[in-house]
Amino acid sequence: SGDYVRLYAGSGTGKWDIYGNGANLRFSDNDSAGKVVIDTELQSANFTISSANPTITFTETDQDPDFGILCNGGQFRLQDVSAPANLFTASATALNSVIHHDFGAGIDVTGAITASTNITASGNIVSSSGQISVSDDGGSHYLSVGANADLKIYHDDGGPSIISDGANQGVKVSLKELNITEYTGNTSKVFINTSGQVGIGTTSPEGVGLDITKSR
Repeated sequence: SGDYVRLYAGSGTGKWDIYGNGANLRFSDNDSAGKVVIDTELQSANFTISSANPTITFTETDQDPDFGILCNGGQFRLQDVSAPANLFTASATALNSVIHHDFGAGIDVTGAITASTNITASGNIVSSSGQISVSDDGGSHYLSVGANADLKIYHDDGGPSIISDGANQGVKVSLKELNITEYTGNTSKVFINTSGQVGIGTTSPEGVGLDITKSR
């Protein structure tokens, strides 16, 4: 203890001490004027960096930005050290991506997705086994179609379900048959078959035009 090897840099520009400290071998910059530079591969099963703010900085000598990995305030952070700004943070309870992520091979989510702003898709949104839902009532919570949300489908709070054409262009329905039932889906109220015959209270309209059947 107390014994050391001192190395002097060329032209007296720095002094380095190598000595034992407890169970550790220490390299100390006696003049606090230089750095440890390793110009070959450094191998180890484990590396530990211990301080109040442990940091690894990657400095690219010919391009910007430069990047850093650090721990601070209970967070693991990936930073743009040229800005400086956090790009990604991780804590014991959350992962936070600060910038846009491009998942070139796609992304699989096994849990729920909670969005505090819009979700924009340039392709189709497909639900193969679940539902796409608007889980609130009232005219401000709706499923919309059109560049200006012209067609809206929503459920009025305590009232009926509504299909609204906000642009006043009308609603065109293209299908083989039309069967409007009561809420259980068991009793037909209005039925239009493939020949254009209309039945009210019947799914077998007869004749030409409108067939109204009413049970007494």
